[in-house]
Amino acid sequence: MSLKRIFLFLIFYNIFLNSLVYAGSCMTVRGTTETISATCDNNLLIRNNGSHVTINSGVTVKDDEQAVKTATGATNTTIINNGTIKATDDEYGIYNQGIITTLENSGTITADRKTIENLSGSTITTIINSGTISATNGSGAIRNQGGTIGSITNSGTISSTAPSAIRNTNSSTITTLTNSGTISNTITNNANDEITTIINSGTISSTNKDTIINRGTIGTLTNTGTINASGAGDFDITMGNNGIITTFNNLQGKLNSDPVTFENTLPTNYNIIVNSANDYGQIEFSSFAGKTNTIINFGVYSSSTLTEGTTYSSVIEGLGSSNITNTTGTFISGSERNNWTLANSSGTTWDLVVDDVINIAPDTNTSVINSTKTNVITGINNLLSVTEVNFAHMNTYDCDLFNGKNACLSLGGRHTKISNPTTSNSSFVLVGGYKINKNLRVAGFYHKNLLHKTPSTFQLRDKTPLYGALIVWNEEVDKSGYQIKFSNAYQLKSAILTRDVVGSSEKGIGYTEIEAQSYITELQYNYKASENSILIPYFAAKLSSVQQEGFTEVGLSSPLTFNRIKDSLGTIVSGLKFNINMSSSRILRGSAGVEYDLIHKVNKIEPTGINGLSTVSLVNEFNPMRPVLSLALDRYFSSNAKITATFQYQELPYKSKAESNAYIYYTFGL
Repeated sequence: MSLKRIFLFLIFYNIFLNSLVYAGSCMTVRGTTETISATCDNNLLIRNNGSHVTINSGVTVKDDEQAVKTATGATNTTIINNGTIKATDDEYGIYNQGIITTLENSGTITADRKTIENLSGSTITTIINSGTISATNGSGAIRNQGGTIGSITNSGTISSTAPSAIRNTNSSTITTLTNSGTISNTITNNANDEITTIINSGTISSTNKDTIINRGTIGTLTNTGTINASGAGDFDITMGNNGIITTFNNLQGKLNSDPVTFENTLPTNYNIIVNSANDYGQIEFSSFAGKTNTIINFGVYSSSTLTEGTTYSSVIEGLGSSNITNTTGTFISGSERNNWTLANSSGTTWDLVVDDVINIAPDTNTSVINSTKTNVITGINNLLSVTEVNFAHMNTYDCDLFNGKNACLSLGGRHTKISNPTTSNSSFVLVGGYKINKNLRVAGFYHKNLLHKTPSTFQLRDKTPLYGALIVWNEEVDKSGYQIKFSNAYQLKSAILTRDVVGSSEKGIGYTEIEAQSYITELQYNYKASENSILIPYFAAKLSSVQQEGFTEVGLSSPLTFNRIKDSLGTIVSGLKFNINMSSSRILRGSAGVEYDLIHKVNKIEPTGINGLSTVSLVNEFNPMRPVLSLALDRYFSSNAKITATFQYQELPYKSKAESNAYIYYTFGL
């Protein structure tokens, strides 16, 4: 052969013959990212952590026993199949002994018997199927054999020629099964197994067996598609004697004249879904006598659309009056309320009868004004009150007796009462101080509320104690002359707000947090008016804010959502204090002043959740100018030890609200 012919042959071979791909052995993936672009035989093995495997369209991975295997210790695995995974000889398409984070199939996964096998102790976090997962000879397209599956989302086909398409067995858990495609034949949840949630908007069917067989626990089953058993004597849903379905929400029935057939133990809660007069749920119960549960709690599903004055016929078949609780109820959608009755039309047949509609928005508005507004103001006043502890009044948390270590300690108790509505709290107070030099000292305080007494509609609890710090400069060692004080305070509380019923409105309960903080500057001058008396004119300014976080109510059909409320204050106070030496060991002190708000801003209450609700302003409740009075008695036991009793009264920033408090504490120098 000439060199020219040899050269041409090599070119031809490389271009044409070498491009043909023959099936070879599948690879082993060890924590790497791999793309399978050629058909392979004899097991694709996945080991180690972090493997990411993609099987291209048109490619087949096949094996007689285990087409794809994730070994023990293979974690954080991703498998994306766009081609075909195939096993024969009664074995496995995907055999999982490790942790598969994501299994996504848009191609075909098939096996004679066990297509996807999740073994005991193994996990598949997410299965997403838009292709086909099939067992051609039975046993299970997806079999959870003592493992955990987080979610199965199917928009394609999951099928088995014999039960079951999906089998949960040997103490397994599936958290969420969402189907908008087709599942056939049968979903089986065995004893000691759990499926937390099933959401079906597609088709779940069987030809020779009950369609959903539950011997374990199903938390919530919501069916807006079709569950259908076509075999003679088979049921759409059948329960084991100890099987549990906590809540069954159902639309299937009237539209296609295909009620759900349900055998044995009843679901705890059954909620009908109603779309229209010709599209609503119907169900037929049978063979439940003597089983674990023989009573359902009937209700109307929250997404339903009811029409006033309408009778929805034959919504339940097979139950007597002793088998149903809640034969009357209220359904609320938006601003409309319908009262409904489950009426026994004949024998064991029940109709849903809907009364005329009622607009609940006006009464709900009133309940917001009467309850929520009052609770918000109560919460703000309570938190503004605690920020007053370091203001320019007599119950300031300070510590100003010192001994050889230039330290001071104060222990005390405080009782505070706020009017309209009446609230009170009892507190433990600890204050510590330190003298930096003859003119300068610092202090910090800890205020722990031990007991709150509040109205039944407003509960308040500490999440943090009230705490803060201050720094004080005195012109003279004996505290005569000028004094300047800077201080701050902070507290976070939890609150439960109850909105009472007004007319057609519902009772709502909201859980939130309220945060308060303040920053204060005070200037005073100590003037000796006589041998035994001192007059102290003072001026102070405070910036404070109270913020109630937004929340959504619980415990009702149409919960309201409330926005965050922030109350911001810029306040000045001016007045006169006095000290009178009653004896060598007793000093009477007092003050009188006026607070004035230079700035006061607060958000409107903006409820949502029901059409037609109005915002509620708090501005008209402001009380911008307020008197403050205080009186105190010091009893000295030595130059560096005293007990003090103080009383204070002040009006609060919202009209008709006032605070009074008593504070008794023991102070000694160290």
